[in-house]
Amino acid sequence: MNYRINPSDAVNIREVASSGDFKILLENEQLNQQRAIKRVFHKFNEGDILFKPTFKYDVDSDEWDSSEKARQPAWCDRILWYGDGIVQNVYRSHPALKISDHKPVSAVFQAGIKVIDTRRYRRIYEEVMKKLDKLENEFLPQVTVDTTEVILEPVKFLQTQTKYLTIANTGQVPVQFEFIKKLNDTSYCKPWLSIRPFVNFIMPGDKCDVTLEVLVDKRTAAQLNSGADKLYDILVLHLEGGKDLFITITARLYLTLRDG
Repeated sequence: MNYRINPSDAVNIREVASSGDFKILLENEQLNQQRAIKRVFHKFNEGDILFKPTFKYDVDSDEWDSSEKARQPAWCDRILWYGDGIVQNVYRSHPALKISDHKPVSAVFQAGIKVIDTRRYRRIYEEVMKKLDKLENEFLPQVTVDTTEVILEPVKFLQTQTKYLTIANTGQVPVQFEFIKKLNDTSYCKPWLSIRPFVNFIMPGDKCDVTLEVLVDKRTAAQLNSGADKLYDILVLHLEGGKDLFITITARLYLTLRDG
C-alpha cells in the first residue's frame, strides 16, 4: 500500500519513528484515518502496530532514505484480515531483512469454527476433502506405458535384440522419470540390458520412447550359462513426486557351447 504519514510542523517523523513511541504517528497515518471514516477496508481488522515504519530504508541498511527525495518513514506494508472465528496472535516486521527498501511483515492467525449443525459441518467437511483429494490427484505426475511386460525372442550370443517402451505424460504437470535401483541392487538394470534414456523429462501431452537393448557377450554369458543369472529383470520406473511403475523383461537364452 502507498499510504503515508501526514506531515506536521510539530512532529519530526524520523525522530519519532526511531523512538519506539508511535502513537502520534499512527494517529496521523493515512490508512488508519481512511478506515476510521469508513472510506476503505472499514470491515477489515488489523492488529496493533508495535513495530517501526517499514518504509523507506536505504537498501542493505537500517537507515532511513538518504536519497535526494529523502522519503519519510511510513507503514506501507500491512496485513488486514476479515472473517469470524479468527484471532491474530502475532503481527510483526522483520527488520533483519535488508535486501529491499521495505521491511516485510508477517502475522500468525488462529482460526476456529463454531459448529452449530454437526451434520451440515460433516457434509461440508467431506465435500471439501473430496475436492482437495481430487485436486491433489490431478496435479500429481501421471504417465502411461504401452506395456509393463516386455517379452523378447530367444537371445543369441553377441546378437543385440532391441525393444521399445513408450512413456506418455497423461497428467497436467511436467514429469521427470528415472529408472532406479531396487533394494540391494548395484544398478537399475541387469548387465546384459541397457536402457536409453534411463532418465528424462516429459511435458504434459508429450511422450518419450525408451530403447531397451539386450546383449549377451563374454562378460555376461558365463553367469547365464551357469544359472547364476537369467534373462529376467524387473525395472522400477520412478516418477519424481509420484508413484513407481514396474516393468518386467523376460527372454529365453539361445546359447550353444560353440558360442561360449
